[in-house]
Amino acid sequence: EGYMNLFDLTGKKAIVTGEINNLKAVGQVTVNGMEWSARSVVDDAVIPEGAVVYIVAINGVKLIVEERKEEL
Repeated sequence: EGYMNLFDLTGKKAIVTGEINNLKAVGQVTVNGMEWSARSVVDDAVIPEGAVVYIVAINGVKLIVEERKEEL
């Protein structure tokens, strides 16, 4: 227990701790208290610090995330 398989991250929520901007090749999120590099699914999207995103894929050591409109 306590060891988390990387693939278990898919579908989870993450908090953006550093603006995600694929064009600038920057982005940082935190999941379960761990920091990860992150990129957006949408190349021209800019996701601000503090946003909640969902992890859709893992690319090496980067998480690929998307912003979703809050579900009602």
